[in-house]
Order: sequence, then structure tokens, then C-alpha cells
Amino acid sequence: MKKYIAVIISLIIFLGYALSKARAPQDNESGKAYKFLTEINGSEPATVPNAYKFAELPLVYGGRLKPYDTLARNSLRVMADSEDIYYKISDDKKIKIPPAIWLLDTISENERAKKYQFFRIYNLELIDKLGLPNRKSDNYKYAPEEIYGEHEIDHAHGDGHSHKTTRRQFIMEEARSAGDVDVKKRNVYQTSVLSLAKKINLYEHLTVSHVTQEVPDDMAVLSYNRLSQFIGSNSPRPIPTANGEWESVIFMNVRKFGGEESSASWKAMKDMLGAWQKDDFGAFNEYLENFIKVSNENIDKTKEFLDEKEKSINEREANIEKELEGLTGKELYEKKESILTWVFNSRSYLSSQRDLWGSALNKMSFERFFNHMAPFYLSMVFYVMLFIIGCFGLLFWRPHFWRAAIVGFAITVLVHTFAVWCRYYISGYPPVTNLYSSAVFIGWGVAIVGIVLELMFKRFFGVLVSAIAGYICLFISVNLSGDGDTMGTMVAVLDTKFWLATHVITITLGYTATFLAGGIGFVWVFAKLFKGVSKQFDKELNRAMYGVICYGMFLSFVGTVLGGLWADDSWGRFWGWDPKENGALMIVLWNAVILHAMWAGIIKTKGLAALSMFGNIVTAWSWFGVNLLSVGLHSYGFTSSGAFWLGLFALIHLALIVLCALPLKCWGEYAEENPELKKKEA
Repeated sequence: MKKYIAVIISLIIFLGYALSKARAPQDNESGKAYKFLTEINGSEPATVPNAYKFAELPLVYGGRLKPYDTLARNSLRVMADSEDIYYKISDDKKIKIPPAIWLLDTISENERAKKYQFFRIYNLELIDKLGLPNRKSDNYKYAPEEIYGEHEIDHAHGDGHSHKTTRRQFIMEEARSAGDVDVKKRNVYQTSVLSLAKKINLYEHLTVSHVTQEVPDDMAVLSYNRLSQFIGSNSPRPIPTANGEWESVIFMNVRKFGGEESSASWKAMKDMLGAWQKDDFGAFNEYLENFIKVSNENIDKTKEFLDEKEKSINEREANIEKELEGLTGKELYEKKESILTWVFNSRSYLSSQRDLWGSALNKMSFERFFNHMAPFYLSMVFYVMLFIIGCFGLLFWRPHFWRAAIVGFAITVLVHTFAVWCRYYISGYPPVTNLYSSAVFIGWGVAIVGIVLELMFKRFFGVLVSAIAGYICLFISVNLSGDGDTMGTMVAVLDTKFWLATHVITITLGYTATFLAGGIGFVWVFAKLFKGVSKQFDKELNRAMYGVICYGMFLSFVGTVLGGLWADDSWGRFWGWDPKENGALMIVLWNAVILHAMWAGIIKTKGLAALSMFGNIVTAWSWFGVNLLSVGLHSYGFTSSGAFWLGLFALIHLALIVLCALPLKCWGEYAEENPELKKKEA
């Protein structure tokens, strides 16, 4: 029984923590929303507000259907650089604001919202010019009342003149000036001003697009022109109309679009937000139910409209021969092509609308659960725990360490796998669609191969490499999510599920294998430096690196060929020496160099570790570096902010490679095999 104590402890810690995050907060007296409102108001609300039910309401924004909960969290991630913001009750007490409450207070213009500190300004020069307090203890976060208040400041110009202006106007004027400067020549202050202006624009899109103060008919045209930037597709659109469109609250307010049924949805939303503004939660719940009812009625009418559309497409397709009667030659060919093209495009549109008004609507509750559970963050925590266990296990190998590690490792892989599947289920696309998803997928791929290696060799290097790579990849993904929604609209050329499921996944698994081989090289270097390596351990690491490189070589080659076929399909050429294509080729060639050096007997384990680590530099350049060039057909959005980290990554690897260049005698003799391992092998 004693030998299973470590397994039980590991199971309780890893599985228990995962299960504790698996239940999203509910609308009841023990829910976070109710507790927050009780705390800040000083008394319990007479009615439990259905804030989380509101958070599951669907809306169209950023090119996809999502719940209000996602809008709230993504908006906070942009404006506050985190989903976590706090309300300061006193100097020594603050309480976390649930994202759903923050959004409801913001779009309903509740007085509380003015005091929430979520505009993060990380440049001290800008803070000083705005006359704001240095709020280091609050992570430099400021409230709307501080940005939009009547406080005036002197705005000095380069010509020596100055004028009085509000903080908000000062920011916008400075942003316009900074925007005129070339991106590569902007200083830190100018970048910070543009970042703050972006946050203000997002905040104003949220608030103005939800304005419910009714616009008189004689002011409708003027209001429409003045508010046009908040009415279009760039604003959140939560109102489903009866004729198959999603519209913003302000659009419905100004235009009264879509007939009586659609106006009923708008009026229900107007009443609902008005009730929340007054903290009348009983009325809010009633209006919420009414909004859901009339919205569902409009959705049903849209589905009927789509059924009619499908019927008309089928009828035209069935009557093609009748339309072509009497036509000959070129006229016949062109007419037939025109009809077939119309049928194809109509079916494609119909399919996308079926998803938008059908299957996607059924995922709102699940997406809120996914947002709350945050399985990627959970995986990051587990990778840190695994790293600690792995270090102890590598230095002091004991069976109970390994058993605890493998149980925790298995649970971590399951959580990470579940997270990747959730993104696939919610978005409807294969796992890798952008840089963010490639980061989480590479971390997952390393973990999958790592647990296989650990079960094969039982030496902890599978645990350590997976823990390090998994954490780093997920940390990178966190920094890539700063623009908000990571499942937004895709670049047109990427919007193809077949090539995303073949080329992109294959080439990303090739990245995974090359990174894993380099990670094993890392383990060899540090084990040799701090512990000493036995001949058996040296041999096993050699086998693991060799096998992973072969795996990476094959996947990288196949993925590159598939990429050429995709390029031929999209751009009419197989190969164009694009930076991304060159990077993929470099990975294939470098893995080939390593394998040939091994087969020729030029390198042993030390040389293999060094070349594998250099493979990490090659792969990182192909993955991120080419996007820093901002050239070529594959630069889909990555900024120069990653240049420093990419350079640091390369320098660390180069330092370890130089260390590997030292003669073998400098590394000392082989260590004795751990007696516990001898028992295991016996």
C-alpha cells in the first residue's frame, strides 16, 4: 500500500484541482455575482440577478457568434491586460469583479462602472502628462471617471503653443500624431499612447453600441451619421432580426430595422439594460426572459427563411435544363457556368448561415464553461508542478517520485487535450488556425510525445521536457491573446478546413518534434552539469533524441510538401521562396544534417544534443521569426514585440551549444548508475 501513497496524493492534487474548476458559477446566493453585489452595496439584493444567464446570450462580433461572457473577458484582456480586475472597497480591501457584472454595469451605464479600474497605462511619462496618480499598487489601472472626467490639462505642442483639453481629447490628439510616425520609428511613449487609444475605442464601441436612450424619429438620420462607426459590423450585434441579420442595439435604436418582431427584441434589451442600471434585478430577470423569448422567435423565423432559401436553390438546380433550352455554343456554356456558380455560392452561404443560426447558437453555455475553467491556464499550473516533481526525480530517482509524476503527467495531458478539443468544438475549425493556436498545439504535441518517452524510459526527461515546453508554449499563447478573441475571423486564404487539417497540423507536429529533440538536448546538458550522467542514461537520451528527430524529419517534409500543394491551389505556384516556405525547408534540411552526421559517425550524444538545440533556433525562426520580417504571403499578424524574446531564446541556446563544444574530458567521467534504477531494471 505504501508504494501507492504518492500516486494517491498526486491524484488528489491534480485531479481535485481540475475538478474544482470544472463548474461554472451559477445564478444563486452562493454565486460570485450575487456575493460581489452584496459586498459593494452593503446589503443583499432582494432578488438574485440572472447575470450568468445574460452572459450566455449570443452576439456577433469579430466575425463569429460568441456569448457576452467571451466579449467581457476578451475586452478586459485588451483594456486591462488581464481578465482579473478589482473593486477597491477601502485602502486595505478589494474584491474581484466578475466579468459579466463588469460588462453589464458598463453597457447599462450603471454608476458603479465609472469607478472600475481597468484602463491599464504602463508608461510613466504618459501617466505624468495626463496628471494621473502613480498607481503602482493597482498595476497602473485607471477608471473611466479618471479618463473621461472634466479635469483639464495643458497640451503643449512642438511649436511652443499649448491649449487646455480633457484627458480623453489629449489621448486622441497624441494618438493621431503617433499614428503618423512610421511603425519602426515609434518610441515607447508613442506606442503607449496608441495602445491606450485602442483601449478607449474598444470601451466606446461597447458603451455607444448599447445606447438604449430612444432616438426621436426626426433625429434618426443625424444620429445615424454621427454614430455610424458604432453601428456597423465592427460593433457587438446581439439583436437577432426576423430577416436573418444580427444588429447592434444602437442600430435598432436609430433605424428601427426589421419590423415589429425585431423591434420587440430591441425593446426587450432596452428594458433589460434599463433595469440593471437601476439595480432593479427582479425587473431585469423578467426582461431577460422576455428578450430570450422574442429573440428565439426571430431565430425561428430566420430558420424558416433559410429553409425557403434552400428550397429555391434546389428548385433552380433541378430546372437548369429548362433555363438552358434554346441556347447553344458559347452562350450555353456561359449561362450554365453562371447558374452552377450561383448554386455553389448560394449553398456555401446557406451552410455558413445554418451554422450561425443553428449549431453555433447551441455552444454559448459551453463556451462560458470553457472561459471559466480556463483549461490552458490550468495546464500551465500543472506543468510548473510537474517540473518541480521532475527535478526532484532526476536528482534523486525514487520509484514513488516517478509514480507521482506519471499520474500528474497523465492528468495534465488530459486537461491540455480537452482544452485543444474545446477550441476545435467552439470554432468549428481544426486545432491550428493562427499563431495563438499553434502555440497551444505545439505544447500539447510535446506533452503527448513526452509521456510516451517517459513510459518507455522512465528517466524523468520526458516529464521535464514536456513541463518546460508546455509551460513556455502556453506562456507564449497568453501573450499572443492580448488582442482579444483568439478564435476570430481568419485570413481568407486560410479559411479552408481541409488544408488546415492536413498541412498546418502536419507541419506544426514537425515543429513539435524538433522542439522536443532540442528539449531533450537541454536535459542532457543540465543533467551532465549538475548531476552527472551514467552510460545507460546517456544511451537512452541518445535513442530518444534520434527517434524524435526521425519523427520530426518525416512530418516536416510531408508538411512542407502539403504546403506547396496548398500554395499551388491558392496562388497557382508550388514554391515561391517565401520566407515561411524557406523556414519550413530549413527545418527539413537541418534535421537531415543531424541524421546524416549521426549515420556518418561524426557526432555522438554530445554533438547530437548541440545540433538538436540549434534545431530549436531554426524552428523558432520559422515559427515566429519570418512574421517579424512583415513580408511575404505568410505574415498573418505578429509584431516586433516578440523580437526581444526570440533573440533571448536564441542566445540561451547558443550559450549551451558553445558549452557543448568543450572537450568531453571537461565534462567529467560518467556517473554511477542510481541503485534504485538498477533495481528497477533488474
